[in-house]
Amino acid sequence: KGLVLGGVSSGVGKTLVSLILIKKLIDQGLSVQPFKIGPDYIDPSFHEAASGRPRRNLDWWMMGSSGVRENFSRGMEGADVGIVEGVMGLFDGLGDKGLSSTYHIAEILDLNIVLVVDAKAMAQSAEALISGFKALSRGRVKGAIFNRVGGEGHRDILLRAAERAGVLVCGMIPFSQELKLPERHLGLFMSHEINVGFFERLKDFAEFLEWDAIREILKPARIENRKKFPLEGRFKGIKVAFARDGCFSFYYTESLEALYRSGCQVLFFSPLKDHLPEADALIIPGGYPELYGDSLKKETMEEVKNFKGPIYAECGGLIYLSREVFFQGKRIEMAGLFDVAISFKKRPRLGYALGIPTKENPFAKKPVKGHIFHYSFATDSWDRRGYRTLFPGKKPYFEEGLVKGKVLATYLHTSLYYSLDLLRGFLEKV
Repeated sequence: KGLVLGGVSSGVGKTLVSLILIKKLIDQGLSVQPFKIGPDYIDPSFHEAASGRPRRNLDWWMMGSSGVRENFSRGMEGADVGIVEGVMGLFDGLGDKGLSSTYHIAEILDLNIVLVVDAKAMAQSAEALISGFKALSRGRVKGAIFNRVGGEGHRDILLRAAERAGVLVCGMIPFSQELKLPERHLGLFMSHEINVGFFERLKDFAEFLEWDAIREILKPARIENRKKFPLEGRFKGIKVAFARDGCFSFYYTESLEALYRSGCQVLFFSPLKDHLPEADALIIPGGYPELYGDSLKKETMEEVKNFKGPIYAECGGLIYLSREVFFQGKRIEMAGLFDVAISFKKRPRLGYALGIPTKENPFAKKPVKGHIFHYSFATDSWDRRGYRTLFPGKKPYFEEGLVKGKVLATYLHTSLYYSLDLLRGFLEKV
């Protein structure tokens, strides 16, 4: 069984409420598997820390409807309840039809929705807000959790508003500065950067959720049987070094599953403190090398620069492979595999994207669906580009991705489980 937590907009506290809900269900003796709608890396890191289960994403653009249902099924193995945290506002997604939105994913899985409402500056108006979301969702919105609630009088007004709107009140979370999550240029801080006391405090707020109402809204999801993985065991014995630490933590659990199921041995290492392990191929996922600066191990940078096998790097990995990065007035030396400098702009390049491989691309032959979100840009020109990239429904395309031999560094984040042509091409280069 499961439910979807949808917000009336961004910034209403969906992540905080999802973490409190996870703790509430665990207190009921249940094993909880969290999911995040969309291509987010940060919120799922909190889910993982709170639930003790691997982070997971549900994204229609990259997975398709059947992939969303199948991934939900895979993730739910050994779990009692699935909690699906939405993205942005309930209906906000790709194009006018809201594809890949929270509501779209709830439809695909046939799950009920609990609406998260920031009640700090609202009273009786909550009725109109909830009624509108309920109507547009064709009744799929079954409950509401009010965040940042004031005193008893405020609570009573919100309770009556929800009753008139015809939804169950699943919780009233009081306003608390102690549970505010800090943010920076790519979103929230990562879970490993947050004080352990924050997660302990979640239990104190679980009492403000209504278990009986939540239990009534939970329902079985529409799932699909797991399909045979096309690359099952095909690359048995290949050793893939995978950068994973506080600096490089933007990866999908599904990508790791794709490597495992392909037969690869994944060797995790930290560019902050470890040497590069002996491996056949190297993956450097996204992260924050600009924040860690001189803490990155220089010897490991040199080992990466001289690595002879195929290298696949995304976003933060691209920055790591550059010559240098300029961030907040400081110059930071990087690995130098690509002779380019990286600087930051005030506005990001952001959105779902389709990468059409160029002839220079060493791995992919077919278009790759992914997501782009970066403030950093290469300030030097580079002749060999990996993709002609399009934002869906928009023109013209822009060239991106740095290519050098068997190395591809790109701003295009993707899930390797659903980009099998890219994964196959990468491993075949070994």
